[in-house]
Amino acid sequence: MNTDMRDKLWESFPDLIFFDGPVNDTSIVGLAMIEDDGYHIVTVYDKEMVLRDLVNSSDAESIEEAELDAIEWFDFNIIGAYVGTYTPLFICEDLDEDCAAMRFSQSYSDYFSLKDVNTLLECYDLINSTNKFLFVPLNDANNLAKFIKNERKMDFIF
Repeated sequence: MNTDMRDKLWESFPDLIFFDGPVNDTSIVGLAMIEDDGYHIVTVYDKEMVLRDLVNSSDAESIEEAELDAIEWFDFNIIGAYVGTYTPLFICEDLDEDCAAMRFSQSYSDYFSLKDVNTLLECYDLINSTNKFLFVPLNDANNLAKFIKNERKMDFIF
């Protein structure tokens, strides 16, 4: 667990959820803005990296058995767990063209980045009108916090 990284992210986004146990923080690739009964910033994990963590922590007798156990654990205990509106998102490189990411029972066809939008309202519109989410790489998390903070100040002024 990387407490420094978590603490820095929690400063700007106090509701983020992180997995403990066999899933390492090195599997975190960014943050996403999604719509789930309002707009929320959630942690984004790389599904393949999470599966690798699960395989590496397995005490199975063969690699094949460890891989099967990892997939079963991921499907039931991780992707199958809804822990509220801040449930993390998993980017999936191996899924079909219709699914770039998933969380609980939701799947997303694609994502967009901060450079694709000029305002928070535009971001909300894109999320609502498409099956997409805003993805921000982990090293740009401060930019997301500044973007949201500046937009909220502008909303207050007007």
